[in-house]
Amino acid sequence: MTDLDGRVVAVTGAGSGIGLATVALLRERGATTVSWDLSPIEVEAPHRAAVLDVTDEGAVALAVSDAINDLGRLHGLVNCAGTLGHTGDRLADQPLNRARTTFEVNTHAVLSTMQQVLPHMVASGGGAIVNVASNAALGARPGLAPYSASKAASIAYTRTAAREYGRHGVRVNAVCPGGTATPMVGDVTEESMERVTRAIPLGRWAEPSEIAATIVFLLSDEASYVSGATLVVDGGATA
Repeated sequence: MTDLDGRVVAVTGAGSGIGLATVALLRERGATTVSWDLSPIEVEAPHRAAVLDVTDEGAVALAVSDAINDLGRLHGLVNCAGTLGHTGDRLADQPLNRARTTFEVNTHAVLSTMQQVLPHMVASGGGAIVNVASNAALGARPGLAPYSASKAASIAYTRTAAREYGRHGVRVNAVCPGGTATPMVGDVTEESMERVTRAIPLGRWAEPSEIAATIVFLLSDEASYVSGATLVVDGGATA
C-alpha cells in the first residue's frame, strides 16, 4: 500500500467517475485532496474543494493559487476532467465547433492546469502529474475522431512535460483507460457498449476504482522512476 501522508493532490473532474474514485483512494492513502469540478462538492477539513471550469484559464490560475495559499503546496495533480464530445459521425461530418469544445476540455485544459502547477512544483522541489487520456488515443475510433485526437494531444503534452521538467524533480505520466463504467458514457448506446465489451479480453468494463489505483500508484514513490509513460489500463483491449 502506498503511503501519501502529508501529500497534497489536486484532482480535476473530481465530482464523479474516475476523478471521484481517485479522490477517495488518495484520502484512504493519507493524502490531502483538492477537488475541482463544475458542480459543488462538499468536503471536510483538511480537504478542499472548489467549483472550477477547467476551460477558463483565469479560473484555473485562481484555483491553483488558492490551493497553494491554503495548503502550502501541491505535490500532485490529476487531470481527470474530460468529455466524449460529439460522437457517432464520420470525420467529414463532425461539427467543427463541437470538436473545438472537445479539445478545450480534453487538451487545452490539461495544458492550462500544468502551466499553472509546473512552476510551483519546480520551485517546491518536484511533484507528480497524471493526465487521464484514453486508449482511444492509441488507435482509430470511428465516430470518435475529436475525442481520440484530443486525448492523443494530451499524451503529447504529457511526454513533452516529462522531458522538460524531469530534471526539476517533476514526473509526468498519462493513464489510458478503456471502457470504464462512469457517467460520461451514459449517452453511449447499448449496442456500442456491447461492441466494446466484446473487444475486451477480460470480458468486462473497468470500475472507476481500478483506474484510480493506477493513478495513485503513479503519484506515489513506488513509481519514483516512472515518467513520460503512457500506461494503458483497458483489460487487454489494445493488446
